[in-house]
Amino acid sequence: LAKPTYKAYSISLPDPPAIALCQLEFWFESYHIAKYLLRQDWWAAKSRDQALKKWLLSMMQWYAAARSAVPLKAKGEGRQLSDWMSEDWQQKLAACFSGWLEDEQWAGLYTTLDLFSAAAMQSASLLGYVYNQRAEDWMRGFIHQKKLHYHDH
Repeated sequence: LAKPTYKAYSISLPDPPAIALCQLEFWFESYHIAKYLLRQDWWAAKSRDQALKKWLLSMMQWYAAARSAVPLKAKGEGRQLSDWMSEDWQQKLAACFSGWLEDEQWAGLYTTLDLFSAAAMQSASLLGYVYNQRAEDWMRGFIHQKKLHYHDH
C-alpha cells in the first residue's frame, strides 16, 4: 500500500463564491435561530444552531489556513481543532455553545455572530475578498428589531 497523504484533511482556501455562500448561509441560519428563540421553540433553535456552527467552522478553518505559512490539516466535524486553532479562538468558540435556557441561547447566538464576523472579516482581508458587511448589518438589525418587538408584547 502507498503511504497515506492525508490530503483529505487539508484545508483548502476558498474561492470568492465559496466565501460569499458561507457568509449568506450563515446570516440566513442566524435569522432562523432568532425566530425560534423568539417563539420559545428551544429544540428548533438548537437544531438550526448546528447548521450555523458548521458555517462557523468552515470560516474559522479558512481563516486559520489563510494566516498560516504551512498547509493546515483539519479533521471533519471539528475534531481535534486544537491542532490548528489558537487558544484565544478556542476560548471564544467555547462561549458559542450554550445551554437550554433562553438567556443562554441568546448569549450563545450573539457570541457565534461575533466570532463568525471576526473570522469572516479577517479571512476576507487576508485572501483579498470582500466581506459582505451589508448582509451582517441588515441581519443583526433585523434580529434586534424582532427581539425588541417580541419583548414589548
